[in-house]
Amino acid sequence: MLYLKKYMDEIKKYEEPTDNVVKQTLENLIQGLTGIATSSKKEIILSVSNIFQKLLAGNRLNSFLTEWNSFVSKGKIKEDYQFSEQHKISLLELLKFLDNDIADEDRFSFIKKIILVSATEKYSSKNDILPQQYIRIIKSLSNVELLILIAAFNASKELDWKDNVSPKKYIYDWKTEILKRSGLKFIEILDIELEKLVKKRLIIPSEHGDGSGLRLGEHFRLSQLAYNLLLFVELYDKEV
Repeated sequence: MLYLKKYMDEIKKYEEPTDNVVKQTLENLIQGLTGIATSSKKEIILSVSNIFQKLLAGNRLNSFLTEWNSFVSKGKIKEDYQFSEQHKISLLELLKFLDNDIADEDRFSFIKKIILVSATEKYSSKNDILPQQYIRIIKSLSNVELLILIAAFNASKELDWKDNVSPKKYIYDWKTEILKRSGLKFIEILDIELEKLVKKRLIIPSEHGDGSGLRLGEHFRLSQLAYNLLLFVELYDKEV
């Protein structure tokens, strides 16, 4: 309830249909860019990063709007869902992400998919708070952390590791598999990001304090929370 109260004033902005909200946001972005274009040379220099951020945000919003309208036209989203508290908060989270962060494609794609899967109301109800929590988790991650989670998720589905766990399976074997699947080239980068993911309760910690000892758990070191989040995002593929 505290979370809802915190954003209630901002949520009131989104009483209109979703496509209107997104279109208005896009218009505001364009007006902002037009204002920068007529600014002084000094102001333009200071606004270069802001220009790129607005352009990127605009492209992402266009992508979201296209898919939202596609889901609506196919009858996958009920008319009244867009006015639910769940959707208004989720949409607000997306817009804040685009406005405040460097909206890389991977994290944006995950947030977009969570919103669209939730909107179908096939896999969760509009009273469920988990989709909003999933979005907040994705926003808290770096794109490298997300790559690691995706790599572990795919490995958990594809490898026969459950039948081959033995004392000979060491942490290095797991890291080698993640490096190969994620595209990361240096184990040192992986180690840095793993510490963050363990603290966020998304990766199962190793057996020993020095980082040694492999604990695969049920999902190739993914915590149940991380696994369920990625499974929820994967449901998007069933809807497109």
